[in-house]
Amino acid sequence: MNKLPEHAQSEVAVIGLACQFPGAEDEAQFWHNLAEGKETVSFFSDKELQAQGIDPSLLKDPHYVKAKGVIDDVYCFDAELFGYLPKEAENMDPQQRRLLECAWTALEKAGYAPDQYDGLIGVFVGGNPSSYFLSHIYPNLGKDPSDHHEDLSVLLANGPDYLATRISYKLNLKGPSKTIQTACSTSLVTIHDACQSLMTYQCDIALAGGVALSFPQKAGYFYTPDSIHSPDGHCRAFDSKAAGTVFGDGLGLVVLKRLEDALADNDTIIAVIKGSAVNNDGSNKVGYLAPSVQGQAEVIAGALAAADVTSESITYVETHGTATSLGDPIEISALTQAYQTHTQKRQYCAIGSVKTNVGHLTTAAGIAGFIKTLLMIKHKKIPASLHFKEPNAQIDFEQTPFFVNTRLTDWKCYTPLRAGVSSFGIGGTNAHVILEEFPLETPSFPSNKYCVFPFSAKNDEAMARLIKKFVIYLKDDPIRLSDIAYTLQVGRTVLPYRLVFVSSCVEDLINQLESFRTEKKANKVDTLFKTQDFEFLLAELTKLPVESEARKSVLEGIGGLWQRGERIPWLRLYEVGEVNRRVPLPTYVFSKDKFCKEISYEHSRSLLHSLHDSNFSLYQTLISTLWRELLRLNKIEMDANFFELGGDSLSAIEMLSQFRLIFNIEIPLRHFLANPSLNQLVKTLEIAMEERKLTVGISGNKL
Repeated sequence: MNKLPEHAQSEVAVIGLACQFPGAEDEAQFWHNLAEGKETVSFFSDKELQAQGIDPSLLKDPHYVKAKGVIDDVYCFDAELFGYLPKEAENMDPQQRRLLECAWTALEKAGYAPDQYDGLIGVFVGGNPSSYFLSHIYPNLGKDPSDHHEDLSVLLANGPDYLATRISYKLNLKGPSKTIQTACSTSLVTIHDACQSLMTYQCDIALAGGVALSFPQKAGYFYTPDSIHSPDGHCRAFDSKAAGTVFGDGLGLVVLKRLEDALADNDTIIAVIKGSAVNNDGSNKVGYLAPSVQGQAEVIAGALAAADVTSESITYVETHGTATSLGDPIEISALTQAYQTHTQKRQYCAIGSVKTNVGHLTTAAGIAGFIKTLLMIKHKKIPASLHFKEPNAQIDFEQTPFFVNTRLTDWKCYTPLRAGVSSFGIGGTNAHVILEEFPLETPSFPSNKYCVFPFSAKNDEAMARLIKKFVIYLKDDPIRLSDIAYTLQVGRTVLPYRLVFVSSCVEDLINQLESFRTEKKANKVDTLFKTQDFEFLLAELTKLPVESEARKSVLEGIGGLWQRGERIPWLRLYEVGEVNRRVPLPTYVFSKDKFCKEISYEHSRSLLHSLHDSNFSLYQTLISTLWRELLRLNKIEMDANFFELGGDSLSAIEMLSQFRLIFNIEIPLRHFLANPSLNQLVKTLEIAMEERKLTVGISGNKL
């Protein structure tokens, strides 16, 4: 094992992760897509969008961009495993469901099971407001007479406040449990906060990350010039043609631990967090929504100081990289300002943006960039940042330490590899993290000793899926059997359906697993030992050579005790001084049961028709309702000014997008900025509707 580094007491090890991003079910597929230079944003057909309830008239609008990053099986959930009734699962925001499964998987990847671990595990996560509630739950409330909804149960099932505490409750985690919301920087801020909690010993392990799922799942967006949206669904970070980003869905979590503890416990260390920082821009910028060079530069400098490294030692930065004409130059200017306090070297540090691959995942954007960088460190390669041809005219890369990496390259530098990861949120909360590789030597022990391999699942079907996954794993990526056995023994939650195998070589273990798959029978437990207690069997075990058949028989007896429900102190099976590692193994395979409230598109349409038939002004009602909900106001006067009511340029863009969505009428942002009153907007609409004789249409969005 490596010598403990000098700064180990202030560093945090990343020991596990789990994720699902557009085009990727897990981190292996995610890395494959990155290495292959794939863009996994989806572009939808009109048929797909109409199936989601999008009004056909909108699909003909040239400003409607039919693109989004989506994940598969978004409605699927293993409700039985987590103890939820089908109706409870159906009413729950998939953000809560999928993050719960992600937490289970991440802990298994790290080799830790809550029911086997005595330390405190904290949870630090964030997510989006529940659009599932708006599109699936709210329109259906009261329709089913047998469905007795209560406001509190609906709130708990859909409110983002409960993302962290639901995980802590269901997995019995007793460390700090915090839901964090800082807009686009949310999931990188969770990592910073988790590190702080670990360093102050509020927890011993921390889960950190975020989720962003939006509904309807397959839906496009309206492009408005000078907004954050891309005109064609592609994100061209730092390029001369960069004109905005495309949004998407995804989720990811990492498992963190104090480095000194991870070394002592022989964990598999993916990388080390050397330091991190979080700040806010304050008011010294052109507007609330605007980024700040100074704020970003200071948070990057703060992370470098916390890591106690110089910028010259950083050879890659995963940028925020939203591909906006304003944001990209500001980000490079801030990075340059922070880096040039340490070095005047130019174009030695590669940069990239995962948003060019998967889109902007909002609250999950930071964790997507963080996990991408972890995988880069693991594989020692830098993937291409896509769609970069010529630099933004406002960026002179030749005068900076940076260059955009445009092809898959080996990551070569003096050891160790170091990288920075940035994430900046609307409203000014900035986060930056410094990552470093940490090679860990694998201890060498005989691999031909007999070991016990315990497997458990919720039911027969789940067991069969798990065994199938293990067979594939053992054939493709065999590692030391004793490490596999150790991880299964101490790093898996014990479930009701149990199987035990005893083996001393990979080939024999594969044969036993495949035999179970075909015969659906557990391995036979030796009758001589199955009725004995653990202490007797342990005493027998100590008398036997590690490779003897008699040892195998005794271990089968111990496995039989575990199968019958006894808690086995597995660590007592190992010799004093023997080192075994927790290693990443195939994780539980969740059932793919689908739980989804049907979207009621007619709900919103019927509201419009009822208003249209009334004597009250339809246009006044619709626009004032739109403003009230957007600005969170109870009442709006007809002579109200949008910006005096608290609106800003971003909310104006959102309002005009909704306006176009409802009425199919384009009002340029600059025209609205010149006269942002409710009266004027109503007059504009009345004139346009009278001239065009259009029927009001809606795509199912709640006004």
